[in-house]
Amino acid sequence: SLEAVSGVDDLSRRLQHVLGARSDDTDVSFSHIPRSLRPGYCLADGDTFDGASLADLIVGSEGTLGLVTEVRLRTFPVPASVGVALISFNRLRDAAAAVQRIREYSISACDLLDRRLLTLAQETTPELSHWVEPHAEALLLVEVAGDASSDVREQLERLVRKATRKDHLAGPPRLTLEPDEVALAWKLAKRVVPRLMRLRGKARPIPFMEDVWVPPEKLPVLIERAQKILRDAGVVASVYAHAAHGELHLRPLLDLSDPNHQRLLPSLAEDYFDCAVELGGMVSVEHAWGLSRSWYLRHRFGAWHARVCEVKRVFDPQRILNPGRLGDPLPPSLGENIRRVSLPAPQLPLEDGEEEVGTTVIDPQLSESVESLLGFTRQCNGCAHCRVDEAGWRMCPLFHGRPREEASPRAKANLLRAVLTGELPPETLRSDETREIADLCFHCHQCRIECPTEVDVPRIVTEWKAAHVAANGMRLRDWWLAQPERYARLGQRWVGLANLILQNRQARWLLERLTGIAAGRKLPRLAPLPFLKIAQRQRLGRADRGAQRKVAYFVDVYANWFDVELAQATVAVLRHNGFSVLVPSNQQPSGMPLVVAGSVDVARKEAIKNVRLFAELVRQGYRIVTTEPSAALCIAHEYPRLLPDDDEARLVAQHTWDAGSLLWQEHLQGRLELDFRPVHARLVYHTPCHLRALPGGVPGQRLLELVPGLRVSDAEAGCSGMAGMYGVKREHYRNSLRLGLELIASVGSQEIHGGTTECSACKLQMEHRGEKPTVHPIKILAWAYEAMHFEDNPLSRVSQPLTVT
Repeated sequence: SLEAVSGVDDLSRRLQHVLGARSDDTDVSFSHIPRSLRPGYCLADGDTFDGASLADLIVGSEGTLGLVTEVRLRTFPVPASVGVALISFNRLRDAAAAVQRIREYSISACDLLDRRLLTLAQETTPELSHWVEPHAEALLLVEVAGDASSDVREQLERLVRKATRKDHLAGPPRLTLEPDEVALAWKLAKRVVPRLMRLRGKARPIPFMEDVWVPPEKLPVLIERAQKILRDAGVVASVYAHAAHGELHLRPLLDLSDPNHQRLLPSLAEDYFDCAVELGGMVSVEHAWGLSRSWYLRHRFGAWHARVCEVKRVFDPQRILNPGRLGDPLPPSLGENIRRVSLPAPQLPLEDGEEEVGTTVIDPQLSESVESLLGFTRQCNGCAHCRVDEAGWRMCPLFHGRPREEASPRAKANLLRAVLTGELPPETLRSDETREIADLCFHCHQCRIECPTEVDVPRIVTEWKAAHVAANGMRLRDWWLAQPERYARLGQRWVGLANLILQNRQARWLLERLTGIAAGRKLPRLAPLPFLKIAQRQRLGRADRGAQRKVAYFVDVYANWFDVELAQATVAVLRHNGFSVLVPSNQQPSGMPLVVAGSVDVARKEAIKNVRLFAELVRQGYRIVTTEPSAALCIAHEYPRLLPDDDEARLVAQHTWDAGSLLWQEHLQGRLELDFRPVHARLVYHTPCHLRALPGGVPGQRLLELVPGLRVSDAEAGCSGMAGMYGVKREHYRNSLRLGLELIASVGSQEIHGGTTECSACKLQMEHRGEKPTVHPIKILAWAYEAMHFEDNPLSRVSQPLTVT
């Protein structure tokens, strides 16, 4: 529009006025620095700023000049072949020197990792351990790309010979062009740096000496001088570099709860940055100047920084956009934005007659102490991996549906840390407003397994919810929904009437008003008899002391009260494979819904009963098997935390298996029966979140692929959006459907006959739209084995409008 053109022209005129008024004392030459690495709005040597080049200002402005609403990018073709070489060295300086000799080759990437990072990679990523030499002090990860694999391999072999000619290696170089192995090698570089936050002790890697560039030939000098600066201060650091490009990232290990360490920050950063600039380099070339480095622009290039601020005033005279960063006339010093990481000092003793004010922030339910709980929150370094939305990542499903900061896992860690350190008042955790934030975690555990630093957000949120429950109690509706076996037992008294209510729209409307269960959510029908009662009649509770291979079946709520056929199929399949199956009649539900709701005391009582029962069976040689992933995760992961001093809880946890994982192990050992009849169907498989959080991969899908005629494809649709009782509640119903829309659509595809998954809650979501059934893998195996009597083919059943198959 004419108005927009006029605005651009006006900006250009004002910029020309500001930039044309330069005096000699503001002239700073960055001509020796590549244009993309120059600091501060690309204000470089004689540039003219007409309307076409305003983009240069915006690109490097870090959100301080304006908002970007549309971007035009130039793309490059993906190379046909990519290969990597991993070269281990006995000394860091030898690795840095080797980089100089291989720069003449067409290298697409070359990263340098030091001993600390390599050791951490070996300890935390087992699949990478055979790639890393045990005694290596440094490793070069070099990538070459090209159109032909033969050319790429030849290039790699030549540069390896060049790199290793004069240096002592820690082991033979490793070369690969296999795509999976190339991806694994880069996983080493991308994942290991954030995992520094897992280091034990109070010292943490602090990223304040990061992101420095020097001409690549001067990188060995910079590393040597940086090590001297750190050594003189008595500080150690990890070293990571994009070596061929001359970029160095240092992360000193400091304890920010120690005032002496806090005082080291400014001097270390200043000395290091000065060293880089004196070598012809620059600071903040890859990441933003941000709050932690903007001060250096003003400190080192004062008059030139003033010119940058004038440009900022042209665009943002009221300093609304990202204040305190690039272009701010008074950026904060390095020590102004340090997170609190220490507990508040204890109060002075009370005087006579003085009443004690409640200062206990939280009574830890799953942690040894408030100090250890604070340690869990400190593991979060704010890297924002939990905000990633790309293929292969599930965390955080709720954030994907509601992309706001309070929905992110790091928000939970930050809020609890702020309360524990006194930045927020203790009553914060007891308020309904913060409980709403805590409820934005539905305990799927995807952040725990995908977070590079393994921040245990489910533990953090459970402590938080438990504090709220302890202070306020539970709402009647939440208490009711957290114990589904109670309403199942109630409905069992009038099972016919209960099932009619579940299938009647008017009755479901009333049920929603009374209980909060969404009227539109498909629910399972109650079985005529619970499985545990059937097991008693069939004497499945009697131990077979002479059996060599024996399992105790933990049934849990769904298979006991709703899908008795699944429990019967589990017993039949296990027996078909030579197991003696015991079903203890006095077992309790796992209690996972109670843990999720924060009712930790009640969950602990249930856990104690189950632990005492199953620990004795484990000592008799039984393995515990369950068909509900949430139950397996609760026993294996939550019970040891609910009962931290109980050796029996750990014993039971160590011997608990998902049924599919147990059977897949039998197959790997050559003991699984393969006498399946053909099953001609095409199914879509969904991996439940709680199964992903357990070791063992996707055993259900692998087992089904053994059945002749059965074609199984992975839905690859992320979280189902059900999350146990989350998707059942009226207030979350629509958001649950949005989260599971891709999965629902995959089951509805015309060429698909139905779905399959181990999770009972995911099953409700997968059958939500249409009539196609979703069947547990164990039940399909029982049908293929002909191990039990079925009234009809479970894959031919029809899902009803308000109830599932």
